[in-house]
Amino acid sequence: MGAVDYQPHYSYKDYLQWEGDWELINGTAFAMAPAPSVEHQDISGNILAEMKKKLKQCENCKVLMEVDYKIDEHTTLRPDVLVASKIPANANYIDNIPKIIFEVLSPSTKLKDRTVKFQIYQNQGVRYLVLVDPKSGLAELYTLSSKGVYLLSDELKEENVTFEFDECSIDFDFGAIWE
Repeated sequence: MGAVDYQPHYSYKDYLQWEGDWELINGTAFAMAPAPSVEHQDISGNILAEMKKKLKQCENCKVLMEVDYKIDEHTTLRPDVLVASKIPANANYIDNIPKIIFEVLSPSTKLKDRTVKFQIYQNQGVRYLVLVDPKSGLAELYTLSSKGVYLLSDELKEENVTFEFDECSIDFDFGAIWE
């Protein structure tokens, strides 16, 4: 008799008990990389600051950094920065579909960000996904098409882009994220 191939299947209830930083994808636990590099944190912080500045007048939208995005009982992701609407002030996570997600790529997570998380965000209907590559100094902007698939809209370094969604129109300065 051969060995049994066993892979545990976790739920959000299990996820809440774990120490450290994790993501839960289809019941499989993924340890987050050690603390992001200083460059990664700077870029994430700059994205957050620029979005906060642009969303100051919007009462409906919030920009959040490294918040749990609970998709279902078996998938919880933690994007670097996201914009979402209708978030209760006392929420521990968001469960509505974000309008924009920024993922800052790092060597240990870029494959997962470009494949697994990319597909999940697309399937969930996240309107804009921005993959920020500190090594190249470029941000890839993907926009969800009417057919429900991401199309590469642009590769950005210092350009301004207008993000439009139900409640807002935001002119975002990509040059500000590299400062």
